[in-house]
Parts: sequence; C-alpha cells; structure tokens
Amino acid sequence: MSAVELVSSRSLRRRWGGLLAAAALLVVPLRVAAAEAEEIDPVVDEYDKRFDVGAGEAARRLDLQARGGGLQDELKRRLGADFAGFWFDNDEGEFVVPVLSKDDAAVASGLFESRDFEGREYRTALVESSVAELEAAQDRLTAEFAGSLEKERARSGLDIAANRVVVEISADAPAEERASLKANAGADPVAVQVVEADPSSFDDEAAACKWTAESASCDPPLHGGVSIWSEPDLTECTAGFAATGNAFGNSFVMTAGHCLKDGLHWWAETSNGFEAELGGQEGFYYAQGQADAGLIRVKSNNWWVQNWGWRGHIVLWGPPSNPAAVIEPSRPIYGSRSSFAGEYVCHTGITTGMSCGTVKQLKVKVAYEPGNTLTQMTKVEGICGDEGDSGGSVWGETYYAVGIWSGGQNGSCTSHYYSEVRELEQIYGVHVTPW
Repeated sequence: MSAVELVSSRSLRRRWGGLLAAAALLVVPLRVAAAEAEEIDPVVDEYDKRFDVGAGEAARRLDLQARGGGLQDELKRRLGADFAGFWFDNDEGEFVVPVLSKDDAAVASGLFESRDFEGREYRTALVESSVAELEAAQDRLTAEFAGSLEKERARSGLDIAANRVVVEISADAPAEERASLKANAGADPVAVQVVEADPSSFDDEAAACKWTAESASCDPPLHGGVSIWSEPDLTECTAGFAATGNAFGNSFVMTAGHCLKDGLHWWAETSNGFEAELGGQEGFYYAQGQADAGLIRVKSNNWWVQNWGWRGHIVLWGPPSNPAAVIEPSRPIYGSRSSFAGEYVCHTGITTGMSCGTVKQLKVKVAYEPGNTLTQMTKVEGICGDEGDSGGSVWGETYYAVGIWSGGQNGSCTSHYYSEVRELEQIYGVHVTPW
C-alpha cells in the first residue's frame, strides 16, 4: 500500500481533528478562569473522588508518593536479601515499610529521616517473609498450577501489603488440581492466599490493537497517549513514552510488545490529519515468560524529530465517559521510576481516555491466551481499559513514567496489567526522554 493510498484509506480516522479545535476553544477559557482562582491538578481531583479525602489532603498524599517514589530502590540496596517490600497505605495516607527485624526497621527509618520525612508520613511493620522468599514461593506454586495458568484458568502475584502470595484459580478448574494447590499452599513456609474465582474473571486479554475509521492525535511533538498504526496491516495501538538511547542518543517510542509482534512500520498523525511515518520496529518482548513492551526506532532524519525535536510529553484525554473532552493537551514527563504497591497511577489511551487507580500487586504472572504466560507484570485496579489502549502511558504523581499499558478485563474499570518502564529501559539500554 502506498502512502497516498494509506492517507485515502484512513481519511475518516480523524475523529479528534475538529473536536480538538473545538475543545481548545472551550477548555482554554475555562482553564484561564480557573487559574484566576486555583487550578486543580486533574490527578489530584481523581484521587479526591476515589478516596474522598478533600483536595488538600489528596494533594499532600500525592506529593508524598512523589517524594518517596525513589526510596524503594534505595531500600532494596540497603536491606539486600532482607528487603520485604514498600507500599503506600491510601487509607492512612502514609508509606509502609515491611521489615524482618528491628535492625531492618532502624535502617528504613534512618533512610526516611535522612530525606526529611516526618513520623506521620511513614511507618514500619514487622512481617515474616522477604520479597525474595515470596517470589520463590510463587515459583514453586506456579509449577503446581502451570497447566491452569497456560489454559487461562489461574494467575498469581505478590500482595506486598499483606506479605503474601495470592493465587487465583478458576472455580471450574479440575477439583483435584484445586485441592492439590490448596494443600501445597498450606504447606508452604510463606503465607499464601488461594482464591477460587469466577471463571469469567479470567477473560484477560491484551488490549488488542484495532483499525477503525477514527484516530486520536495531537499536534507535535509526538505525545504519549496518541494513536499510532502500522503499515500495511493497519494495526492500531497507543504511543507510550518518548525514549532516548543511552549509547548513541537515538530516538524511540515505547509501546506494547504485542502490538509490535505483527507491525513493522509505524505511523502517527497530527490533529489536522497530516500523517507522517515514525519508524520501524526496534525490538519487543511479549509473553513466553516475559512482560509486554517494546520500541519503535525513530530515524534521526524523521519528520517528527527534525521539525519538532524529541521531548517527553503526554496528552491527558478526557475521562472514559467522554475522552474527547481533553483535560490537558500537552503535559511534560520528567523521567521514570519503579511502581510500588498502593501507588496511585493514571493511564491515557486512545479508546478509554484518562483514568486513575491503585497498584494492587507486583510481579504478576498471567496468561492472555493459552500457552502465552506473561511475568513481571504490575496489576492495577480502578483504571479503565479496552481494545486500542495497548501501549498507552502509565504514570505516577509528578508525572514520572512507570508503565506501558498491556491489557486485562477489556471494556471494564476493574483489573488490568502494565509492564514496568524501568524493565524496558534496562533491557534495551534506553531512558524515558524528559521534556
């Protein structure tokens, strides 16, 4: 298919072109008027709605999460094999550090105090198992229910807040397999919760990319959250984050691995419908014991780079009820970090727009289709997702990249999964491009 034919065949895909122009006329005066009083960050507003704590307390808690976001990696370094996790208690509004001993508690408290955290902003809690011990138990149990996992009848993850492994198995799995799993879980030296779940809850799937007569796009530079598609098959997904190579400074787009497994050459468009090629598939990983992420390599002489530079921006679409009501057309991204349990994160995608929720489990093992098991996934609840959202941006407060949207219970606002940005950075030697 030639470029001319592609433009013609996709001429109806520009659902946002006129809507963005109209939205700009409506949104700008409203934001100017609000700025004269007090502009409320959309993430603060979403947090307040979710936890009903008031805008001031919501802002304090999200600021606290932002300040503490980098402490998890430092705690891992200082505690080594004793590291037992790190999470945020959204009921109390404070960080919690699970520890194995009083000595570990002293190390954790010393770190928080050295970063000027007050007593009401964190606490330590004595637990039985380290994260390494939980992961080892998860691996032992995975071997026990591997058949059900590969047949999409089971999944597992680490519940850091409860210091346990959680295994969900379908109520229609063979009775002997369920009984054996429960027996092995009960005999394991770490705490394991086995949940017999409704079979319909295992209808997890990649937020399958689709071609429609619509598109979600922004003016340059390229933004996370916009529509990208591959030629010639017209697979459509969402752009995640701009990235830059550590060695030679090459430009990349982060997105979902399952998008890239079929699409080789990728395109994007501006809000007025001008279409320009992004580049080709650089590499990806999907299932087969890995997560779900990859890179599109953008050539240095590419239109997007030459004319607009390569900077980290995302678009905040409207809520799932009305994604076209743009909240913010261009929000800078400042870098990346790892997710932590209890963290309040948000997602933007071309189908469901922007929504936010809470990280529930880390290092999740789940299968979207028979024989394809994903690992190292992060489970989030409360965020909406559907087909086409694949690859979209997931970020924490103060707009640091944490994840690349993968999939889950499509068409719902319940359980979904994303791949950790830090893992993608480490595997391919890149970093999220700051604004």
